[in-house]
Amino acid sequence: MADSSDERKRKAARERKRLSRANAAERRNSLGLSRVEIELPKAVNDQLEFLRHARGISGEAYTPSEYIKDLILNDAKQYQSQIAALGCCGKCKSPLPDGCEGTFQGDSECWRTRQSKELLL
Repeated sequence: MADSSDERKRKAARERKRLSRANAAERRNSLGLSRVEIELPKAVNDQLEFLRHARGISGEAYTPSEYIKDLILNDAKQYQSQIAALGCCGKCKSPLPDGCEGTFQGDSECWRTRQSKELLL
């Protein structure tokens, strides 16, 4: 009789956990959030832990999600500034970063030959 009761408890716990996960996913979706999981080497994770505490000006550390979100937003701003400053390609005179889309890549006057690397992280 105890085995049957234990099994019912485990089954009920599994169902509660399933519902909890479904509710959490629904909440994330309703807020427009997506979940991203990353694996970091220990040295990088140690840097993340140090920096999220060091950058917490108010004395409270950023959460890993807040810190990574802010890094992405800051990089997006920097990228937009870089794109705005590009102008046109010296070879094809087309607006950058698309330019000739690689038609003249390798030509010394083509932006893609050398300067395109400036957009890399």
